[in-house]
Amino acid sequence: MKTRAIITAIIAAASISSLQSKAAKPSASAAQELLTDGKVWNCVQRMYNDQTGEYDRPFTITVVGDTIVGDVKCKRLEQFWNDDTATLSHFAALERDARVYLVIDEEQREFLNFDLSVGDIDGCAGRVISVDKVVVNGISRKRITIDRSGHLQYLVEGIGLSDDYLRYYEQNSFYNVVQSVIEEGMCVFAARDFKSGTAGIHPTDAATGSHTCLSFDLLGRPISSETNKAVVIKNGKKYLLKPSK
Repeated sequence: MKTRAIITAIIAAASISSLQSKAAKPSASAAQELLTDGKVWNCVQRMYNDQTGEYDRPFTITVVGDTIVGDVKCKRLEQFWNDDTATLSHFAALERDARVYLVIDEEQREFLNFDLSVGDIDGCAGRVISVDKVVVNGISRKRITIDRSGHLQYLVEGIGLSDDYLRYYEQNSFYNVVQSVIEEGMCVFAARDFKSGTAGIHPTDAATGSHTCLSFDLLGRPISSETNKAVVIKNGKKYLLKPSK
């Protein structure tokens, strides 16, 4: 089964209580950067196989310094699969004006937009239903809640997107979930924090309309829909594709 990479966050074994005494609370107007040197996202690729069922494949994404694409200074990110230690992949990303772009062959493709408001469509037919704050370890961060056909996703400033489930209409037999985010060896955000205090936020029944969205992973890279045998997700349900003849 072919797999693809993605970007988001982590649920590490680090002590959160030890971080509380060290974390400095930013000013209310300060926007937290996403692409800071040394930041690590611990993620899992949630796989599905019609024989074995669901299982998680862990990987990490780390900001490892700067790189130049064309004449643009970008951040260099490194992806590491826990079960494939011999393989490392790298890609470039750019953060500007509350947006994050994936940079490929000098093309800047918007991937995350932290400037969305309630009612906005985020580019892949997900509708923003809430914009609020989440406070973790004394740090207040902007949180955008996106409804994708009844599945809620959370985009948190300085942290990233909680998962890429239903980010596009058809998905191969996996999706990716942020487990935790690590800065300076400390866990600054865990998976449970995405939903903290969201009991009053519920999915809507609003139709996604006729928005056209290609298949991309959490890094904005295109995913091929051609496969001999895979599971696709439509309207929150899994369907097994049979090999084409």
